[in-house]
Amino acid sequence: MHQNGRNGQTECNTLDNPSDRAACNFLHAGLDQLYDATAPPASSSSVLDNPSLRQTMGCFLLHAYAKYMKGKAICDIEKGISKAFELGKKLSSDTTNCNGSAKGRGPCVPCQWQESDYDKCQININSSTTPTKTAKDKVKEMVEGTDPDTNSIIDGINKMKVLCEHMECIASHLNSTNGKPSNPTTQNFWAEGGDVELLWKDLSNAMTNNGSGGTECDNMDDNGGRKPTNPEKKACQYLTAGFKKLKELTSTGATKINTDKILDKDPSLKRAMGCFLLHAYAKKMKGEAKCEIEAGIEKAFKNAGSCNGVASSRTGPCVPCQWDEGILNTCKITTNGTSKEVENKLNEVQDKITETVTHTKENINKTESLCEKLQCAAAKWFKNNSTTSNGITTPTKNWCDFWEKEGIKPELNSMFGKIESAGKETNAVCEAFGDNNPESVERKACNHIAAGLQHIKEIPNDSGGIPNDQLLQQAVGCIALNMYADKIIELTKTNCPIDESKIKEMFNKWNKENNNSSCPTSGSGGGANTKDCFVCDRVKNSDFSTCKLSVSNTLIKTSPQDGSCPLNNNDRENVKTELNKFLKDDDKSKSISQVKETLSEINKMGTFCSELQCAARKWNSAKGKTGTPSWDTLSTITNMSNSFCTQLQCAAKKWKSAQNKNISQNSGQSADVKWAEINKVVESELTNLLKNITNHENWKQNEFDKYCNDVGSSSTDTKGEITAKQKACKLFASGLDHISKLKDNNGDGPLKQTMMCAALNLYADQLINKATDQCPLDNEKLKDAIEHAFKNSNATKNSGNSCTTQGPNFCFECKRQDSSTFGNCQIGKNQNDKVKPKLDSLLEKNDETNPNNKEKTLDKINEIKTFCTQVQCAIKQHYRAKNGQTLPNGIEPSWENIEEDATNELTELIKHMTKEQTEGDLAKYCNNDAKWYKLGHKESKTNKAACLLFAAGLQHIYTHDNGRVNARVDGRVNGPSFGQTMGCLFLKEYAKQLKKMAEEKRKGNSWVHPHCSIKEGIEYAFGKSNAIMNAPSQCDKNGPNSCFECKWDENDYDNCSIGSEKVQEKVKPMFEDDLTKQTHLQQTLENTVCPILLTDLLTPFLPLAPVSIGLSAMAYYLWKYFGPLGKGGPRFRRSPAEIPGPSVQEQVLDHVEEAGPHEYRLVKERKPRSAPTRTKRSGPVNRRTIIEIHFEVLDECQKGDTQLNQKDFMELLVQEFMGSEFMEEEHVPMEEVLMEGVPLEQVPVEEVPMERVPHLGSGFMV
Repeated sequence: MHQNGRNGQTECNTLDNPSDRAACNFLHAGLDQLYDATAPPASSSSVLDNPSLRQTMGCFLLHAYAKYMKGKAICDIEKGISKAFELGKKLSSDTTNCNGSAKGRGPCVPCQWQESDYDKCQININSSTTPTKTAKDKVKEMVEGTDPDTNSIIDGINKMKVLCEHMECIASHLNSTNGKPSNPTTQNFWAEGGDVELLWKDLSNAMTNNGSGGTECDNMDDNGGRKPTNPEKKACQYLTAGFKKLKELTSTGATKINTDKILDKDPSLKRAMGCFLLHAYAKKMKGEAKCEIEAGIEKAFKNAGSCNGVASSRTGPCVPCQWDEGILNTCKITTNGTSKEVENKLNEVQDKITETVTHTKENINKTESLCEKLQCAAAKWFKNNSTTSNGITTPTKNWCDFWEKEGIKPELNSMFGKIESAGKETNAVCEAFGDNNPESVERKACNHIAAGLQHIKEIPNDSGGIPNDQLLQQAVGCIALNMYADKIIELTKTNCPIDESKIKEMFNKWNKENNNSSCPTSGSGGGANTKDCFVCDRVKNSDFSTCKLSVSNTLIKTSPQDGSCPLNNNDRENVKTELNKFLKDDDKSKSISQVKETLSEINKMGTFCSELQCAARKWNSAKGKTGTPSWDTLSTITNMSNSFCTQLQCAAKKWKSAQNKNISQNSGQSADVKWAEINKVVESELTNLLKNITNHENWKQNEFDKYCNDVGSSSTDTKGEITAKQKACKLFASGLDHISKLKDNNGDGPLKQTMMCAALNLYADQLINKATDQCPLDNEKLKDAIEHAFKNSNATKNSGNSCTTQGPNFCFECKRQDSSTFGNCQIGKNQNDKVKPKLDSLLEKNDETNPNNKEKTLDKINEIKTFCTQVQCAIKQHYRAKNGQTLPNGIEPSWENIEEDATNELTELIKHMTKEQTEGDLAKYCNNDAKWYKLGHKESKTNKAACLLFAAGLQHIYTHDNGRVNARVDGRVNGPSFGQTMGCLFLKEYAKQLKKMAEEKRKGNSWVHPHCSIKEGIEYAFGKSNAIMNAPSQCDKNGPNSCFECKWDENDYDNCSIGSEKVQEKVKPMFEDDLTKQTHLQQTLENTVCPILLTDLLTPFLPLAPVSIGLSAMAYYLWKYFGPLGKGGPRFRRSPAEIPGPSVQEQVLDHVEEAGPHEYRLVKERKPRSAPTRTKRSGPVNRRTIIEIHFEVLDECQKGDTQLNQKDFMELLVQEFMGSEFMEEEHVPMEEVLMEGVPLEQVPVEEVPMERVPHLGSGFMV
């Protein structure tokens, strides 16, 4: 079998796949040997001498071989096995050794393929030397042993030499015995969801997602490592990504999706199918590509398609995968009796392949630069001019054909011929060039470029009958036209300069008018390279100066047609070098004659106007300037490219000329103009201008909002500064608007416009100089607002419907000018007639009569509307006064800079409020008893006390600091006073903190009265703020910002900032975090605003005590008072009579006021029965009497101890008189005591000891 099975048997070789054929040949050789009449060797067993037995055992052995081959074969070899045994049957009947011939061997035993009978065979074979086994087991051991012939046979069966044989192998698994698919896997193999589509999905995703990067495609294999074009490289990269994925899917250990799937039976099957799929993709991609990409395809297949490439695992059978575009048609496979090309079989996944190509071809066809477009078109030209036969491409053209004979030069001859003829006529786009001079160098240059652009646009798609030459001709034409434009710049440089910006403008304007705006430009890339979407724009020389063509050497013919084109093609790829041969005049045999002729025509200056224009351009160029200088005599007056002084002088001369012309003097000459002659016109218009702009009602016009609303910087300017900037901006915007609307009556329009522009600039300078100490807008910020008005709200820029910056419709633009540029500008011959002094004099004269003079105008601009701005300005001005007018490096002052001074202001405020609340005539500001009594008896007193307290604070604000320094008015700075502003700020915070503490302390655990009410009193005091402010003579309302009214608004500085710091976050801690301030606030409530008086403590209990308790108490008091007299004399060395001043009784009665009836309820603290009861204290009680306590307090007061107050007295009273045990008892919180709804008669008074009655702050009394 091993030796003879390789020779081939005719009928075996007709089978469809190589494995079937090999299996058939190997088995047929065995069968042929089985029926051979040759006698067995002498050493063989005598058993084999029996032909029947020998044939039977041989047939059994061949079944074992067939079974083993079938299991090891990659392909389905059932047909090959069946065919071999079919041929064996014929041998058993037709061989001369098997027909009972003279040799006497008798008929042969037929050997038919019966796999199922073989599997069922269970005949045991006994041996004295080996264990008993079945015949099948014995034969299996023989076949599956280490016999090298067996392994060689298996290798021969699985050997597939060419790619198509692998596809035939795959087809063997798709065949069935009845001509129908044997299972769903076979049925759906080519269809959606089948093996083929799933494999393509994996490959497609890999190419789509990973089709870039890597170095495998950096060089093509021709021309000694040629650098690829971008389309070639992209095509190679996409395919390489697919091959890498294919290798990954067929590598050792790769996860199998389903072992029943055909392509998972062996890696070689998946490699083969993947190779065919990538062939189909490459073929489709090649057909869709606009550029030549075959070299990139070949590179990818060469890298990956060999058995050592990236697609091979280098283990198992080799699957060669080399690029062969025709293999999809030449390779045919047979399934169920039908033979079809592989391409036809892949039809069901072709739509998926097309989708992937659609996605990737965009990048493949992308030629971003003009050079890339030319590279694409050049390679395509060589390909289109080659011949292809049997898949072999034969080049027919060389570089000489491309550059000189057929490709480039003929096209350039055509384009420059069009430039020569059409360039003589003015293109519509070019009318905007050349300063209205049809013969100007600039106009002619534009006409020539426009003619070239028109020619490129009109190049057809089938030039010369060869498709795709359009892109080549457009690309090379565009590059040549750009090089031609460079020649124009170079040639006109010495005589009549045309700069790059002007050339670019010509390209842009023509393209805007004549090309599809949605098309990409020649330098931007993307899009289809079609006639309707090629835009030739102005390209920098550097974009194509290094451009080199990249064409595969398989497309370039190397043998010369004749001696005129040498074999040496070095540097023929350099585009600029080759095109320069046509544009330069060095070699007349190669140069294009029209280039020189058209350039000469452009540079001709046939008219005097053209010479003047060119002279101006040359002068402009010498000054390092670009653009077109204006030579229009009339526009000299308003042309800002000249000096402002020149404009003023020319305007005056033009006015004088008009005046002389009107009176027929000197034919309109202007040499004798004098300032005295124009003064009346200037002064009259200046009055109108200033009256208009200083009327702040005009600033409210909506037409200026769009210019000035964004004047402030949101990051650095405060809201107050932004508001002031907007007003300043609108002031000057209205001035510019006024200038733009001046009419040219009797030739005075230019004079009025230029002079008012100068006056407006000088007025701006004067305001800026006066604003050095202003707030919120100082001189620097005012300067910013004015600059914004001139730059962004300049109404003089667009006063006319057809206002341009050049030509006859040129409009006057009033710019912000430095007075040094026109200050010494002289009008006429008199040296005293200088513009600045004359206008300054007129401005000062107007300021004396104008009700809205500069001072008032600045005040209106800086008018402060919010308290936050008031605070910010006060701090800034205070900082300036101490540190100089200029803030360091423009940085706003921080709270830290003024904290010490602010703290001093707070200290002064609190000191004054504490001292002055009971002095002076502040009571007149707090006469609101009638309304406050509605709140309650005690509430009326606390609100009045609060009102007096804060009226004292307001009085301090208005009399303490009103802008004076050392009591002199001349120390004032513009803006709010620091002392007044800080006082107002702290007074507001004081009020907020006091209200907050009152709400908390009135709940108990303090000496603040539970009925403490101060909110209405505080608000009432602030309501009288204006009256308090106007009372003192110090508040001079006629002076700037002498005083401002401190109004109550609890939240008007919450979001106010000083620099990056919040005011609220700085002021609040000065009260909350300072223990001294907290103590002061509490003492203010306890001692001044909401104290608990002696009458508050005693009067609630008198109506409630029974007579017996009252008598007992009186007896007790008498005993306490007179008892010590009998026991050794008084306890004080001084009697009450010796104490000067009113008696204690008189002092108490002074504080007692008649009030309405009060009902108080005593509630005993109830404890559980299980609680331990206190035993009554035994023994004498050594306590002082109430009168003794009064004497002691008064004695201390006379000694000058002013720290003792009502609180001290009450504490002594409670401790000494009511029992020290009371101080130790646990107080019941107010919220835990039911104080309403308890009838008086139900309260067991007898159970309430007198010493258990708490003070008013404990929570037991309402």
